[in-house]
Amino acid sequence: MSLRPWSRETSSQTHYLLIDQEVRELEWEAEQPYLLVARSACVCEVLELAAVPENARRGFLDMQVKRLSPWPRPAYYAAAGETEVEQDRVPVWIWNADWEAGLRETLPEPMRHARAFPEPVFLTPAESGVVAHCCESGIDYQYWQDGKLLASRWSAQALPREDLDYFSRDCGQPLQSLEPANDAKLRATAPWSEPGFTWRSLLRDERLMMVSIATVLLFAMFLELGLVAAAGILTWRSESNAETLQEQLGTRLQYRLQAERLHSRSEQLAALLPAYSQIEVIAEFTRLLEGQEYELREWDYAAGGVRVLVYNSALDGREIIRRLESSDLFSSARIAPATREGEFTLELTIAGGEA
Repeated sequence: MSLRPWSRETSSQTHYLLIDQEVRELEWEAEQPYLLVARSACVCEVLELAAVPENARRGFLDMQVKRLSPWPRPAYYAAAGETEVEQDRVPVWIWNADWEAGLRETLPEPMRHARAFPEPVFLTPAESGVVAHCCESGIDYQYWQDGKLLASRWSAQALPREDLDYFSRDCGQPLQSLEPANDAKLRATAPWSEPGFTWRSLLRDERLMMVSIATVLLFAMFLELGLVAAAGILTWRSESNAETLQEQLGTRLQYRLQAERLHSRSEQLAALLPAYSQIEVIAEFTRLLEGQEYELREWDYAAGGVRVLVYNSALDGREIIRRLESSDLFSSARIAPATREGEFTLELTIAGGEA
């Protein structure tokens, strides 16, 4: 498991730890305030993902968490890149979602909707061997190999020698390699479990996605304004040429040339502008699919129609088609499976754009 390859400026921050039946405030240097779940409240499992297809790993994790959780409604955190190809073993911390929801009500308003991290992801990771970390409550014994966490066992007190020996042998390590617990409880400025930048992480960042969508919409709007400006320039040049001809041919051709000029302008504008703008098509598509869970992966727009690639393994195709065909903007809609599991292609014909 690789550490974060970059860091931001840090300062003293107040963090919040959910532990037992209270919220405890902690202070340390960090990039931002964090919400932590105590290790004593978590169950830690390392899941094998090597045999699971990349596009099925999220569903596999959800299924395994429900199977392993001792609580009816679990919440969980999977360490960096649970859907990345190179991540074959993923540490997952599981806790009681109802317990978490109750304690969140006591948090300050800005932190009530903050993402929760398990306490161990702020403790110093190791490269290899068996280490012990003092947590806010108890000790977390961890086994690392090549920078990856492969086993974790929490204990309210230091484990007796026979239990330590069993844990070390189970990890394939001699007991003498165990590093003592760090009483200082030094915490990192950011969780070591978060992945570095990838295009996948960009797609999972909702705020950046909204900024990107807004940028695309602005680009489409300015593109249309540019087309209108280009049409205006062409019209101006046509008018200039027509005026020169009028001066040469005299007043007898003036009205005829004016009619031809107006006709030419209308044809140019009609050719440059589609029946519906792309902004109108995007807005109508989003409105019709409101309430549907889906991930937009491709958008291929043309004057006569649009081809959309969406992802949702539980997509209700009939409901989607019914909604799209209820709009006056789309004259027809069809849905077909894409090449990858869980993806579907929507082919929409724009009314008035078939010609």
